[in-house]
Amino acid sequence: MWFKKKIEVPSEIIDFNVFPPEKEKFLCIGAAVTRFAEAKRAVQPNYLKLYFPEKYKKNIVKYWLPMFGISTGENAKALIESWISENSYAAVVSEDTKGKVQKEIQKAARKQETDVQVLMSASEKISDSGAFDMERLGYIIRVCFTLDLIKEQDAWMYLEMLYKLAQEHYENWEEYIVSYSNENEAMNTSWYKDIIIDYLAIKQGKENIFDKYPLK
Repeated sequence: MWFKKKIEVPSEIIDFNVFPPEKEKFLCIGAAVTRFAEAKRAVQPNYLKLYFPEKYKKNIVKYWLPMFGISTGENAKALIESWISENSYAAVVSEDTKGKVQKEIQKAARKQETDVQVLMSASEKISDSGAFDMERLGYIIRVCFTLDLIKEQDAWMYLEMLYKLAQEHYENWEEYIVSYSNENEAMNTSWYKDIIIDYLAIKQGKENIFDKYPLK
């Protein structure tokens, strides 16, 4: 957010972020938002611990976390747990919103030069927006762990909970990403709006954890 040049991640961060498959798969939650937010810092979507240079860390603590009411480990856990327990998968978005999502899919297809037939099919089927808070939480959990607001075991616990909820409500990652995009378009927010582009970029990259760990 505050850097224009790509910043390399220290080796100790890279070494830390090597996990067995039974843990790494949970990092599919929040992967697309992580890629969007952390691309300038060369952070991979399958990282749990991010890399925050000192100036960036101060801005995260001063400006970004307070938007969610987070200032301590206690209220970080309270926010995460309330978002998980109160999330709704029943709300239905309008046909107009679905049309906007389909336009975003087509735009992403042109940018990434890739086939999006599965995403388009998902956009016809999925009318809820439950994945919006799930995907945001996937990134918030990473940030809170990186800043020592929550313990590693808590981060994995929350990510596993979200992963299982994704399995319960969606057949594949395309449906999950469409659900995220439904709320983004319905709210007309700029909160990491181009997430479909980032999802497709991960699918085309070396760290393609979505194909490595299918949702079902």
